[in-house]
Amino acid sequence: MELVMMEKVKQTIYRYGLIQPGDRIVAGVSGGPDSMCLLHILKRLQDEYDIFIVVAHVDHGLRGRQSKEDAQFVEYHASRMGFDFYLHEQKVDLLAKERGISLELAGRHVRYAFFNDVLKKIGGNKVATAHNKNDNCETMLFNFIRGAGADGLTGIKPISNNVIRPLIEVSRDEIEVYCHSNNIPYRIDSTNEMQIYTRNKIRLELIPYIQKNFNPAIVDTLYKTRNIIDRDNRYLNMKAEEIFKGISRVTEDRVVVDRQAINKLHPALFSRVLRLAVKRLKGDTKSLEYQHAQKMMDFSLNADVGARYILPGGYRFRVCYNEIILEPNKLSDVPSFCYKIAIPGYIYIKELNSTLYAQIISKEQYSNLPKTPNTAFLDGGSITSEIMVRNRRPGDLFTPLGMKGTKKLKDFFIDTKIPKEQRDTLPLVTIDNTVLWVIGYRISEKHKVTGQTKEVLYLKYQ
Repeated sequence: MELVMMEKVKQTIYRYGLIQPGDRIVAGVSGGPDSMCLLHILKRLQDEYDIFIVVAHVDHGLRGRQSKEDAQFVEYHASRMGFDFYLHEQKVDLLAKERGISLELAGRHVRYAFFNDVLKKIGGNKVATAHNKNDNCETMLFNFIRGAGADGLTGIKPISNNVIRPLIEVSRDEIEVYCHSNNIPYRIDSTNEMQIYTRNKIRLELIPYIQKNFNPAIVDTLYKTRNIIDRDNRYLNMKAEEIFKGISRVTEDRVVVDRQAINKLHPALFSRVLRLAVKRLKGDTKSLEYQHAQKMMDFSLNADVGARYILPGGYRFRVCYNEIILEPNKLSDVPSFCYKIAIPGYIYIKELNSTLYAQIISKEQYSNLPKTPNTAFLDGGSITSEIMVRNRRPGDLFTPLGMKGTKKLKDFFIDTKIPKEQRDTLPLVTIDNTVLWVIGYRISEKHKVTGQTKEVLYLKYQ
């Protein structure tokens, strides 16, 4: 088994070019079986591949003494194996509340930011993580349930930017057998067995159910499916890149695309070219969802000259005679708006071409719903008068989550580094001149859900 495992990992490294002679690698090690297996294998490959390795560990501050013991455990074994050890401690739960994101996402941000800091310190070029075939299966199912395109359904890639995953083609069972055969110690994170996170439920409930009732080899099946989707997706993306270069002009503040040329494309390439245009303009496509791409395609094909479509993040899509233009949505382009929020119900904000949904839910429902930048959960009992959704007004006040004092909304925008041209496009949920939620950023400390909350106001912006 040991030789088979090593051969599989070496084939993965060769197939995807994960490691080159002379690489300086930061190994992210949590102390669990996957990461301890990775560290053991990297140690065995160190001389063969002529690589330099250090160990990095993040204490997320979520499990008190257990978290401290995990860090001590990893430091001890890194030292025994001759590796330098780097530790970062941060209260991830506080960061999640501050940014209005899930614990999982906040933890990921903290880990990769730290790994890249260590890379700079050691002059390194790669980060190695212990993601395996089971993780890929869970990610594919997670993305499928949420709704995802081909990129999401390819799961976790063997290499992305400077992150390599040498164990991505071995299963969790193989990892545990390898650890047992080589007497590799590891620690178990108790939260992995708690069915409070969607991923944990997928691992502990959904996959075992599929294995028992439909396909015992679902992990291998999904990995094969992932490879097929990834192959086809990479080809389509390559073709889209070629087309984009031939039909577009990119300047510092806008992307101009030949309307006639893009309208002739197959929808699979049409949407990819549009995503490339958005990425060239704003640097990423994180906030671009399926409906945004569909609406841009519809506008390009059918809208009259001068039609505009507002995109997330302060950008717009504009239709001209022979061109479509992606550019920042300027301050003067968004008129003043104000709508009463119906509870329960949907509000359509025509100035932003968006909707806001409001509903009263129970504390139990609150615990199970995902926390994202476009959702907010407020103490329903603390809201005693009519609430509105609007853009900013002079004199707006805000008490950001995690702060005691009230500040001017303008100061919050400055502190959060929100560009001036985007501030009028940001919708606010308010009572009079007091802000309850700066959508996409933060809720009010005064109206957060607490232990005394009896009913929760759930808001979702789309």
